[in-house]
Amino acid sequence: MRDIQYQEGKVWVLSDNQIAIYDRKAGSWILMTNGQVVEHTQMPTSMAVTERLETTPEDMGIYNRTAMAFLNNQLWLGRENGLRIFETDSQQMTLEHRFEVPQYLKNSDITALASDPENMWVGTSQGVFRYHSPQGRWETFTMLDGLIGNDISTITTGNKYVWVGTAGEGLSRYNRATKQWERFNIDDGLSDNNIRSISLDGKYVWIGTFSAGVCRYDLSTELWTTFRTEDYRAFASER
Repeated sequence: MRDIQYQEGKVWVLSDNQIAIYDRKAGSWILMTNGQVVEHTQMPTSMAVTERLETTPEDMGIYNRTAMAFLNNQLWLGRENGLRIFETDSQQMTLEHRFEVPQYLKNSDITALASDPENMWVGTSQGVFRYHSPQGRWETFTMLDGLIGNDISTITTGNKYVWVGTAGEGLSRYNRATKQWERFNIDDGLSDNNIRSISLDGKYVWIGTFSAGVCRYDLSTELWTTFRTEDYRAFASER
């Protein structure tokens, strides 16, 4: 699995070449591949299963996917060779043809997607692209703008900051108020510069790394704590 998202009563599950959509109210799964839609419906009373197979009228681009995120009623799919943007509703999913994507993103390897109420943040191997929905405007961020590295691995959005991990250079955060980037690496307390995932829980920022466990950053004290499997085992053996 590549990603899981929840949107308006549906659970969206992303794999390399398939999207599975679970409708909680209907108790049904819809499986989408490139060119086909298969619906499996399991009724809670009779346990009967129905199947519906149809062919989509166009190349939906559902292959080699890397990430997904929702911006309002749009589903954004990152792929190894560009973006696909869909309009979604309760009945169907159709390609959005009116949306203008920067030329670079049409064939670029999309490595991360994250959204907030007004923006979609797109990670690539050449920096971060931000789409501001109210104005329909794109903006690009690279090392020249303050990123610690251009090879983006993960993005997470918060109320005050947008956190961006890289595949070997460390961590950046974008301050929404000042519109400035701050940078962190192992010299600042990060256990590994190769960042795989970022999660926010209010007081802390949790950072999963490639080879040095999990880092926790305290937003109040600005202190770093590292958790490794070997540390836990050593603690458990002393008890």
